[in-house]
Amino acid sequence: NDEDTRKGHSKDISCSGACIVTDEKLSPEQKVKLSIYLSDDVIIQVKGKIVWQKSSDNQNMVGIVFSDTSQKIQDTILKYAFEIKKEELVKHWFKGWNNKN
Repeated sequence: NDEDTRKGHSKDISCSGACIVTDEKLSPEQKVKLSIYLSDDVIIQVKGKIVWQKSSDNQNMVGIVFSDTSQKIQDTILKYAFEIKKEELVKHWFKGWNNKN
């Protein structure tokens, strides 16, 4: 099997892709399988392709577009993303309303 295992953490995630920070450089066009830990007991599995790579301050960031992600997995990602940053998302959505933000 030609698979390598690497660890990283997400900088940003959506139902269609993610920005992952790793210790190693990864090349665009690489296909990847990710295990994403949304919480201690919720782990999702997604496939994707690296579409960009950027190195900065001894960190390697890669942009990954998910492929063939089921609606159930997309809904799970959205649910956890909203719960984790609910206040920040609400401020962003309603920025400028009533001159408060």
